[in-house]
Amino acid sequence: MADLEDHLAPEAVQSTAQSRMPPGPPQSVQDQLPAGAGVLYALGPRLTHRATTRPHQRHGLEPLYRPLSIFARDPSTSKLHGAIASVKLPYEPLEPGPIGSIIEVVSGDVDGRIYPRADLDARDVLLSNGYMPSITCPQFHQQMVYAVAMLTYANFKAALGRDVAFAFGADDGGLSRLKLRPFGAMEKNAWYDRSRGEIVFGYFTAEYSTPVAQAGVGKVYTSLSHDIIVHEMSHALLDGLRAHFFEPTHPDVLALHEAFADLIAFFQHFAYEDVVRAALSETRGRLTEAKGLISLAQEFGRGIGAQGDALRTFAGIGTEGRLRYAPDVLEPHDRGRVLSYAVFSAFETIYHRRTRRLIKLATGGSGVLPEGDLSRVLEDSLVKEARKLASQFLRICIRAIDYCPPVDVQFGDYLRALITADHDLLPDDDLAYRETIIRAFGESHIFGIGAESMTEDALLWRGPRRSMPVEAELKLASLRLTDDLSEPQDVGELRRLAGALGRLVTHPAFAPEFGLISPLSPDYDTRTMALPVVESIRIARRIGPDMQLAFDVVAEVTQRIMVEQDGIEWPFYGGSTIILDSAGVVRFVISKRVDNIERQQAQWEYMRSGASSIFWRKAGRRYVADFNTIQRRLCAHVA
Repeated sequence: MADLEDHLAPEAVQSTAQSRMPPGPPQSVQDQLPAGAGVLYALGPRLTHRATTRPHQRHGLEPLYRPLSIFARDPSTSKLHGAIASVKLPYEPLEPGPIGSIIEVVSGDVDGRIYPRADLDARDVLLSNGYMPSITCPQFHQQMVYAVAMLTYANFKAALGRDVAFAFGADDGGLSRLKLRPFGAMEKNAWYDRSRGEIVFGYFTAEYSTPVAQAGVGKVYTSLSHDIIVHEMSHALLDGLRAHFFEPTHPDVLALHEAFADLIAFFQHFAYEDVVRAALSETRGRLTEAKGLISLAQEFGRGIGAQGDALRTFAGIGTEGRLRYAPDVLEPHDRGRVLSYAVFSAFETIYHRRTRRLIKLATGGSGVLPEGDLSRVLEDSLVKEARKLASQFLRICIRAIDYCPPVDVQFGDYLRALITADHDLLPDDDLAYRETIIRAFGESHIFGIGAESMTEDALLWRGPRRSMPVEAELKLASLRLTDDLSEPQDVGELRRLAGALGRLVTHPAFAPEFGLISPLSPDYDTRTMALPVVESIRIARRIGPDMQLAFDVVAEVTQRIMVEQDGIEWPFYGGSTIILDSAGVVRFVISKRVDNIERQQAQWEYMRSGASSIFWRKAGRRYVADFNTIQRRLCAHVA
């Protein structure tokens, strides 16, 4: 990852205005900065990536969907448990690969072999709804990674109310496409690589026998694991949403990446009705006993001999004591399990609460099911409730990212983001979803950062503490948007919006509200402090409970300072996530102050600990983050 200085100069914005500032809050920041103010902020390189990530827009008589078959879990799942699912992807024309608007599947393997590319637009393939699921067909591997990745992308788009840009741009000035390599490595792993703009899926000879792979003979392919594909795609999309969630400033940061990716994979299980039906039928509606439904990457886990026959599972967690947050558990996957379990626990509690009434109706009020199979009516009702609830949780988990601080995110921040995101969409909580989430986090010893208590009103993020001017340039009516009102028309419009925001957040009267030190502040030191950076600015559309369309502007601003301690320099970040309404009013400021001494000290102690030695390395008299190692550790499995 390049240092901040590498991209300040080309995008730096000159901001000049009148000769003096008024004593009170300015009515227009643009006109109230002092003359000769100079360069006050920079535009981050990701700002323009949005213009190169362009999902296909349907035209004319094009189909709505493209039906394709996938393994709903992995090849080892029985057909009786919904092994194969037919899914409907948003239609787009495809080149052989397949290569679409945002995804490019690469057909070669690690030995240099080039397999025939999947041609999903070929006439015979179209008539068959794609390639039939097969372990031995390379084209199906290509179809599988494309289909599941696009399903995951569609879920993010639906939850956030906008398209999601990747963290990398296009080298040739064309489209930014995430490359998927289904035969990318002979390893027991899969990982997302930001620097190369790709996800690498490994394969290996099974160490232990699975239902479809003999130990020492058969191969286990991560490209055929629904859960691993979703997990890695979630890493890529989260990286696109947040510029600094790869910065290992606290043990929670990378652990949040892992927990989030596991949760998206888990909740996406419920998209496949046959999988849910088989699991709940077999366990008579008891979710915590449905191991096939609440476990991740089962064939992979069996192939490496993982405990519980799955890579990770929610089955049995908490039966001998609840999984709780422990400061000394530092490995990201292990630490992340506490967060993912807290969310799962809330989900399971609400599922039990919502289905209890159905069971009482089916049993004449006793709530005790008779021996034998569930009635078809009850089974249908349980499946419907489970799928609906999972869809709600999936969207809550994704939408919460828009309400997280842009740097140094911790589990307690994510709790507050979950509560605020859900409250913002549905102020009424008649079914006590938020109360249940708060209780589950509290029982896991995860508490809201900066909140006085574990109550909903205390956990909600707030707006700015002082009155802010309304920037006319940020009003919805002033924005030049695309025909579907989903995004700014072009790069120039993005820069114009970022400029209006940059002038607001660097005004000396308001910079502290946004966690920044203004270049006009007497505390600003050009030797150690970088300019504030507008990292992103996005338009979010959502349907409110009144069925009206609401628009928000969601933006990130960050700032880096170099801190010196014991003769060692290291980077420290602050900034804020800012959410404005359609009238240009700042609704939420979710900040981490760049001058927070307690956070600086916590990061310093973490960097010096043995637990962080794989993420931070010493280069001369400076600590630098080792992003190559970080990318490889944010993977499906750490041996």
